[in-house]
Amino acid sequence: MATDLEFLDQVTAFLETETLVRGLTPRKSLQNDAFQHHGFPSSWRASFPPPPINDFEEENSSSSSAEARVPTKRNKRSIDAAELSRRRQKYRQRQKTTHEELRRQEQDLSKQVQDILDARAGAKTTARTDLALAKSFWKRVAQYQRDLRLQVEAEKNGLAAMVNAQAAYIESMGVVTRERPSLTSSSTWVSIPRSVVYDKVDDRKWLRLKSSDTALYEAYLQDLYDSHGRVDKVLNECGIDSLPVNTISSLHRHNPDGGVEYVQLVNKFLQPFSFEDTCSSLWKIADLPYRHIDREVFRDIPDSDNTVAVKFRVKKMLSKDTSVSILKRVVARRFDHEDRVVMIWKVFWEGEGIFSGMDIDETAWVCIRPYSDDSHIGAMTETCTRQVPVQYLTSRKKDPTVQAFWKMTQEVNEEDEREIVRFQA
Repeated sequence: MATDLEFLDQVTAFLETETLVRGLTPRKSLQNDAFQHHGFPSSWRASFPPPPINDFEEENSSSSSAEARVPTKRNKRSIDAAELSRRRQKYRQRQKTTHEELRRQEQDLSKQVQDILDARAGAKTTARTDLALAKSFWKRVAQYQRDLRLQVEAEKNGLAAMVNAQAAYIESMGVVTRERPSLTSSSTWVSIPRSVVYDKVDDRKWLRLKSSDTALYEAYLQDLYDSHGRVDKVLNECGIDSLPVNTISSLHRHNPDGGVEYVQLVNKFLQPFSFEDTCSSLWKIADLPYRHIDREVFRDIPDSDNTVAVKFRVKKMLSKDTSVSILKRVVARRFDHEDRVVMIWKVFWEGEGIFSGMDIDETAWVCIRPYSDDSHIGAMTETCTRQVPVQYLTSRKKDPTVQAFWKMTQEVNEEDEREIVRFQA
């Protein structure tokens, strides 16, 4: 089968490439010279008997016309094929051009879209413009400005409250000065007995306590000795002997002139420890070592083994946005006796911020004695604390800021009591 196909291919190639001799067939001439002239073998004469003349001419004529028609159709097909090929090339070129144009437009549009996206995202802008284009930036700016406004308003309210408090305090001090002008005279001050100014903060003492740390410590060191001389009298006034063991009592007391009020706290406890251990542990906590905010220790003091002086701040949140503080200066001294140990504290509470002008002069007496009976052995501690406020606090009891100040002092005292109990335990 493959051989036949190869043969047909060869015949086809031959017919398309070789030039055929027109008008020469075995039947065209009956003469031997004609066969011989064209190189055909003589055997063709026997193989192909000569046909009639008319038939040969008709065949020759029809064959010639067919041969004449064949090239015409072939040429036409060639022309049509060339035209079709040219049209196809033009179509392909037009399609290619259109495709390239669409691709170029796609690239241009894609670039424009990317430029718009980059501009929105700020990819090709400076840092400040980038922030300006971002919505989150404006949200943060608005939130920051709102927080700043709230902070400024809180500070404004605090300053307004402070100004009002100072104005009221100045007014009350002016009233006190006009009512008791003799207190401003140095000669009169010297002539006033010392017992008269106990448990009150007069103008001269108040100014001295607020002048400087050194002046306050010097004044309080002197007060410690004076208070030590009054310990028995104070405990008797408190009724400590008749007070049951493990009892706490408090009261508000007015001086005979009805002017200054002080707060008194009395307690009496039996400690289940030895006398020496109780005295030692209580003295170790005399300077309130657990108070660390802005803590400073005053070391230039006499008899430092039995005397401590320190200052610190206590801070509280009065509300969500308002912080308040009180500056406390503490001076304490230990006095040893044969049958007891007496410890005395002097504390100056100085309000700050909206508490400015709200001050308290505090004195605490602690007497420790050995104790033993049929069922108990230990140490008996008897304590009396008196807090003497300035005139401003007593004259404006219903002021919300004054009430907040008193509440804070009570909370601080409760914290101190818990720390002392925890330390001794």
